[in-house]
Amino acid sequence: EEHAARLRAGQAAIAIGEWLVRKRFTGPDSLRCTLEVLGPEFPPEVLGALASGYVRATRDQLFAEQEKVKNALLKAVEDAQRDLHDSEARFAQVFASTAAGIAIFDLLGTVVEANEALASMLGHEEMPKELFTEADALALASTCSRMIASSVDTDRREWELTRHNDDTVWANVVLSVLRGSDGLPKFFVALIEDVTEQRMLQEWLRRQSLTDLLTGLPNRASFTDKLESALASGAQYTLGYLDVDSLTIVNDGLGYVAGDAVLVEVARRLRVVLPDAVVARVGGDEFVVLIQGSPDVAALAAMIDEELSEPVYLEGAGVAVSTSIGFVHAAGPGADPNVVLRRAHSTLRRAETGGKRQWAIYDHEADVADRARFARIAAMPGAFENGEISVEYAPVSWVSGSLAFVEATLRWGTSRHDEVVAHADALGLAARVGQMVLHDACSRGEPVLIRLSRDQSRDPDLAAHVRSNLRACAFPASSLFVALDVRAMPDGEENLEVLHDRHGCPRVAARVRRRVRRFVHCGPKPGVGRPARSAALGTAGAAGNGAHGAVAAIGGRARDRRPRRPGRTAGAGRGPGGGSPGLVSRETHRCGQAASTTSARSALAEPAKSCSTRRFSAAFGLVLGHWMPPVEPDIRLEHGPGLTSGRPRMCPISWAAIRTLL
Repeated sequence: EEHAARLRAGQAAIAIGEWLVRKRFTGPDSLRCTLEVLGPEFPPEVLGALASGYVRATRDQLFAEQEKVKNALLKAVEDAQRDLHDSEARFAQVFASTAAGIAIFDLLGTVVEANEALASMLGHEEMPKELFTEADALALASTCSRMIASSVDTDRREWELTRHNDDTVWANVVLSVLRGSDGLPKFFVALIEDVTEQRMLQEWLRRQSLTDLLTGLPNRASFTDKLESALASGAQYTLGYLDVDSLTIVNDGLGYVAGDAVLVEVARRLRVVLPDAVVARVGGDEFVVLIQGSPDVAALAAMIDEELSEPVYLEGAGVAVSTSIGFVHAAGPGADPNVVLRRAHSTLRRAETGGKRQWAIYDHEADVADRARFARIAAMPGAFENGEISVEYAPVSWVSGSLAFVEATLRWGTSRHDEVVAHADALGLAARVGQMVLHDACSRGEPVLIRLSRDQSRDPDLAAHVRSNLRACAFPASSLFVALDVRAMPDGEENLEVLHDRHGCPRVAARVRRRVRRFVHCGPKPGVGRPARSAALGTAGAAGNGAHGAVAAIGGRARDRRPRRPGRTAGAGRGPGGGSPGLVSRETHRCGQAASTTSARSALAEPAKSCSTRRFSAAFGLVLGHWMPPVEPDIRLEHGPGLTSGRPRMCPISWAAIRTLL
């Protein structure tokens, strides 16, 4: 029994030792402290059994933990191997199937491995021993060396590689460094993408942007670069700016295909006649030629004209064109190519004022004047919106001295009526300016004459504007006189008839024969202190064509269609009592003196002299009354201070505005 009791005590002690381990009483001094506490009360064999159980449990726990660590390590190795295999498989798949070329180099730049895409990109059917050409291999090795020396891990660049058949391959190359566990470079990986097609497309687009598609010549942008390079060299050059005359006729008559064929032929012939020159097309029908040196421009223009005058047959029609040319000499690295082109173009436009097949050389003074004029014209819309263009009125008197009406004139700073009207016509602003003048004139409430420009005279809305302003201002139609520019005829004939028919008045209706037209705008140019001469309404040889003005009397409705009496003048009238009516005209001189009278006979006897078109382009006048007596009228021009000042200006009596004028 004693032995059994001891055995049971030992087993209990072993269980207690194991329990201590399970409860994590496993510190370095845990067992010693336990034995010291229990030693006085328990026999040694019990304490030994407790220690044995404690040690055995500790050993088993350690073995279990080691087994877990081993299993975890084995699992980690298996997972790593599996991941590495998957990664290698993915890399191999990408390496083999990607369209981009991949190559692995050692530190010397030697290819260790490359994929089939790179071999195909370089023109090899199979993987060769030497993948790159010697030059490309040296370039790659040099780049690798620079990357190692500069501690750069990635290099990106566009590289020009050479195929096996010596063709060029443009490629985007990304070169990366592969480092080992020690951080030192071990290999290089190059990812190579073929961008040859993109490069060719870019080059094609660049050529398209610098080349005229129709003729194959350089376009404006390309020519400007060439001109800038030529001027930077400091050499002397001559620039010719050509405009193909009457190309619109070919386009409208034979079609645009024929017009394009003409342009192509012009380009070809210019290259033939000027083989050493830079020829470019800078506009629809505009070409430029850049010639080194200072050639004889007259001979050059004649040579170009002779070459282009040879017909080219299109659809059975022999078509030939001529050119107008503006020449400018340019030299020096400081010259601006855009300024040189502008000067040549302005010279061309100046040459074209003389007609077709003309040429001219750059004139600095004329160019400065033209630029100032164009700058003035360009600023007109802003001036109009800001109210800088005003309406002024000049009185027009009867021969007796009484006021007949006032004439509305435009003023813009130092620019007077004719110049302001010309600027407005050039900008297409004439209609808006004319509406302003019409409204202002109708608002005054007194008889007024309005002189219309060419564009205003043929404005289809003219009659509507007149009616609306008459109604809005409650202005009597009999007090408004509208003078139409004859240059607008026959486009303005409808406006003329509408105004006359709807608002005419027997007292102020007038007609002038066709044969009087020439005398209206031809005659001696008056000078200061010299009697000013107006066109007389007589019966002797006044045949001619064209006048510069016609007057619609907005106060009358009738057009006299009675047959002419022998010896009497069409357009003449008889005032009350059968006497000669008063004739209205005006001439403003700086001296302010009245001109002497001249007879119709002396006016007709003196040879006609062509007057300045600029001076008489807007010359208007009035004829009042029904019939003139069969005598030559005494024409007297009244001189008055007026409401405006300026250079002498002549307003001769003009033919009236009715259908028989045409």
